[in-house]
Amino acid sequence: MASELRPPGRWPRRDGSVAELDDAAWADAINLVLMSAVRLTRASLPALRRGRGAIVNLTSIAAHQPVDNLVLSNALRPAVVAMGKTLAKEAAPEVRVNSILTGRFETDRIVEENRHQATRLGVDPREFTARSIRNIPLGRHGRPDELAAAVVFLAGDGSSFITGTTLSVDGGEYGGLF
Repeated sequence: MASELRPPGRWPRRDGSVAELDDAAWADAINLVLMSAVRLTRASLPALRRGRGAIVNLTSIAAHQPVDNLVLSNALRPAVVAMGKTLAKEAAPEVRVNSILTGRFETDRIVEENRHQATRLGVDPREFTARSIRNIPLGRHGRPDELAAAVVFLAGDGSSFITGTTLSVDGGEYGGLF
């Protein structure tokens, strides 16, 4: 099934503007971001219905707040959330479906993304990371175990009356009300 979850051969280009990204970049991103969630959901839904399970979609705060130079993510992350919201009604009461919008967590991917963006902007990666952290009210990147705790909560019995919701786990970075 892993080969169905991402395009074979190469990862899609993640950064760029509408004018810069060609149809292949869009198709690759749709396949990676949206269709991987669709395929995994379709494949797991029969078993989840039998076992009264839960789906927790992980996506990005870009679903709420577009990120400069990441139009693919900005366009597709809300689609994953909308699919989850729709499925929450379709799959109830056997399956609960929620989404988590992740902020910036201290992972190898964020370190690489910071390095890439710093190079693009011509600034020191440590300065770029410091700027990023200044936008997070809690004053740091999240730890992976903090994200895992939110997933465990939404997947577990403690959230048995929660479905169709979107939880931001971002240290307060997203400033909007909804």
